[in-house]
Amino acid sequence: MTAAALAPSPATQRMLHGPVLPTLLRLATPNVLGLFANTIVIGFDGYIVGRLGADALAGVALVLPLAMLMLQMSAGSLGGSTTAVVARALGAGDAAEATRLAQHALLVGLAASLLFTLLAASPALYAAMGARGGVLAQAGSYASVLFAGASAVWSVNVLAGIARGTGGMAAAAGALVATTAMHLVLCPLLVFGAGPVPPLGVAGAALSTVTCNALAALGLLAWLSRGGQRVRMIGSPWRLQATVFRRVLALALPSSVNPFLSNGSIAVATAYVGGFGTLAVAAYGIAARPEYILVPIAFGVGSALTAMVATNIGARQPNAPSA
Repeated sequence: MTAAALAPSPATQRMLHGPVLPTLLRLATPNVLGLFANTIVIGFDGYIVGRLGADALAGVALVLPLAMLMLQMSAGSLGGSTTAVVARALGAGDAAEATRLAQHALLVGLAASLLFTLLAASPALYAAMGARGGVLAQAGSYASVLFAGASAVWSVNVLAGIARGTGGMAAAAGALVATTAMHLVLCPLLVFGAGPVPPLGVAGAALSTVTCNALAALGLLAWLSRGGQRVRMIGSPWRLQATVFRRVLALALPSSVNPFLSNGSIAVATAYVGGFGTLAVAAYGIAARPEYILVPIAFGVGSALTAMVATNIGARQPNAPSA
């Protein structure tokens, strides 16, 4: 039996025929819980790095807008677009097309991660933002590790978007919760060291982020490759097609404008504040974190709604099912 011949999954059936509000709440609840775990990481990292001193906090504050740009583009712009195209194909009953779209989206994410590795890891960028001395050293140490592992961040968020498109909100949320749980243990260990583990400082926080995201990505990839899955990442042939890339990018590129504008404005403001000294940058970095905490909660509901709407559009039933 081919992927296209499989019957709609229970999750797809609920999105197509279930009552709107209960179905939305059922999908959004694990999403919000999973993405709320991301907010814990944002605050926790600020606390851990803050214990290293003002230079460390200021250095990470300079990198934060680019780190959040990567997160929002991978999870929101490309991840959300992937949810939409996969859900729409499954709503139309074409699991083979959903798999092709998922595979191409993952490759787009890996290509985008390479851009971040090439452009955002260099200390020269943070020097151009006004970093000097110890602040520049800390920014360079954190960024070089974080963006060297950018592929892990992009992969886990695109794979989570694919899982949401299939209706697997719990799997996507579970990956985020597992990432957070691992990071809460690994981050302080790598930053401060213990026993045979040497203290790595801010580089340890970045290494923990990369490692935990990589492990979560492998878990999601395994989940999306099981037998009987409507979308199988491994076990289905990979045939690259320009038209499929264009379908993914047609949604992802316009969706990237807002993260660029919001994070770009914070980066400019951070560079401006840098003219007032290390403590000012460190304080601004602390103040900027609560703003980032609001985004994942809203995205939790939005991504569930994206999956529902796209599935119904794919099934050619734009009118809502029973209310």
